[in-house]
Amino acid sequence: MKLDRGSLFYKITKISGIVWVACIIGVFTILGYVIGVRKEMFDKAPEVFAFSLLGLVLLGSLAFLIGLVSFTSLILVRNSKKTQNKLLFLIKLALILAILPLYLLAYILKPLEFIKRLKRLGLKGLLPKPIHLKPLLTSAVALIIIAFVMFPIWVGGYWVAGEMTAYQLGYVPEDMAIVGTGSMYPTWPKGTKGKS
Repeated sequence: MKLDRGSLFYKITKISGIVWVACIIGVFTILGYVIGVRKEMFDKAPEVFAFSLLGLVLLGSLAFLIGLVSFTSLILVRNSKKTQNKLLFLIKLALILAILPLYLLAYILKPLEFIKRLKRLGLKGLLPKPIHLKPLLTSAVALIIIAFVMFPIWVGGYWVAGEMTAYQLGYVPEDMAIVGTGSMYPTWPKGTKGKS
């Protein structure tokens, strides 16, 4: 996957990635210092640690979001042969961001090209004759990052959004206390909705 290193999107992606990794290192450093060295929990530690941790988490989340948008834009610009309408570009960007891990897997694995080569050349033709190590390692690292970092983040994000929506719409069942279970017809506590 060759990317245009002179592009503004590439520079934004690189800076965002560096900031994101620095925030992750900072979070683990603060956690290690407060819990490991000071032997305290955050409710007993000075407030500066909690505020620093919160700031690093927010900054890291923002850097991750900016990096993803710029990286996806970089891929879209690279794949388009001609200049395109800005509205169409934004619609494509939103749709690809919604399924980004799956899009990146398809972008790296190229399943259509794989099937065409399999039909044309058979199993022996799948491996290139001169095997270059660098592209193979780059693809393997990209697949690992997508599978173990991005995909869980996306699934977790959709799960949280679904849970919050269900809670706001009242689809989450609530426990209700039942009084007097000694008979076939339990009696509900006074003031219960629907009690006559």
